[in-house]
Parts: sequence; C-alpha cells; structure tokens
Amino acid sequence: MFEKYSDTLTLKRQKDGLFPEEAQGTPLVYPDLAIDHNDWTKTNYEYIRRYNPIDQTKSQTQFAYFERFLQLAASRHISVLVVNMPISTANRGLIPPGFYDKYVATTRDMCQKYGADYSDFNVEPWCKDENFVDSVHLKPQLSKAFMQDLAKTATHSSVSLAAVHRGRNL
Repeated sequence: MFEKYSDTLTLKRQKDGLFPEEAQGTPLVYPDLAIDHNDWTKTNYEYIRRYNPIDQTKSQTQFAYFERFLQLAASRHISVLVVNMPISTANRGLIPPGFYDKYVATTRDMCQKYGADYSDFNVEPWCKDENFVDSVHLKPQLSKAFMQDLAKTATHSSVSLAAVHRGRNL
C-alpha cells in the first residue's frame, strides 16, 4: 500500500494509482530556480495593503481554526510540528508594531497547550534580508541548507518519534 493518486485525483493509500512523482503536467518548481514571485516593491505593497491595519476579526478567526486543528490532533493523538517560517527583517518591519510578537506568542502558547511541537525559523541566519528574492521567499541557493535544518528539526520532534513508533520511516 502506497499513497497514490486515485482516478478522482485524491491522494490516498491504495495498491493502484499514480505516484505523485509520476503525475503529468507542467512542474511549477525547479531545483535552484526561484518560484514565480513579485519584486520587493510589489511584495511590500501587498503586505502593507494586507496588514495595515490588521483585520482583528480575520486574525481571531484564523487563530480559532488553528486552535480547533490542534485540539483535534491532540484528541486523536496525532503528533504535530508547527514551523514559523522565516520572513525578511524588512518585511517584518511592515507589520504593525506588536502584532508579530503577539502572533508568535499566541501560536507558541497554543502549541504548548495542545502538545504540538513548535519551531521558530524566523531567526538568524534565515531572516536576513539578503536571503530573500522578494522579502518573503528564500533564495533558491539557500533551499538545500534550509531543508536540512528543517529535516533536523522534524527528526527531533514528536512527529518523527511517532512515525518511527508506528513502524514508518519519514
């Protein structure tokens, strides 16, 4: 049994079907090439437009759904690793003062409350401006090192321990 795409293009455990790497179509991501992205100016404009001012109702709704997800995972004894992805220092400066710190604290507190692992990758060296192609997406040259750090984090998390315990390898 492998996870394969069925006739309805649903990825599920089955004997027949198509492996994801066999799927037909045009690849959107290539090794060592940046994904389609806006330039710094347009990306910054979009972030200013989205986060100034902060939509408190939308933010509360998103946190409510996040909490429901964590509650469900905890009730079903599903291990979860939440990763705070890096953004550039310049991009973080576009967010209203205090909001980002509150976001991180709330996310971390919810993870702790429901037994999910939390890892913050929005730290040095990852958050340096020169590491980004558009203030929110890391440059392709860094992807291998970033993925290695992310894999190390996953390996030491309860997600990895749960997979090994259940007889699966990551």
